[in-house]
Amino acid sequence: MATRKKATTRKKATTRKKAATRKKTKARKKSASRKKGRRSRASMNDVIGRIEKELPPNLRRLVRQLQRRIADLEKQVEKARADRERRWEKQQRQVRNDLAKLLRRLEKAVAPPKRTAKKKTTKKK
Repeated sequence: MATRKKATTRKKATTRKKAATRKKTKARKKSASRKKGRRSRASMNDVIGRIEKELPPNLRRLVRQLQRRIADLEKQVEKARADRERRWEKQQRQVRNDLAKLLRRLEKAVAPPKRTAKKKTTKKK
């Protein structure tokens, strides 16, 4: 029976080592894939540049025009997004102010009436 206990403890130790090794390799793979992604983007831009140089002049002009138009559209989208955000925030402020006014009116209407001191009238002789 003593030999069985030793075998199970050895097995546990090896599985712990394997799990630790797995974690390390996963971390290495993630960092390697990130670097690969950066490299692949840069290499893609290089490849695209080389392909553009091989194109005939009229197609090269067309590609440049399309790139400019895409850049302009991106700017328009960003401008529209910023404008939408600005209008949304303005509308939110207005709604909050209106709700605050309504709440004050409601509290005033529901509040018990204040007692006012009666004015003494003097009789004229």
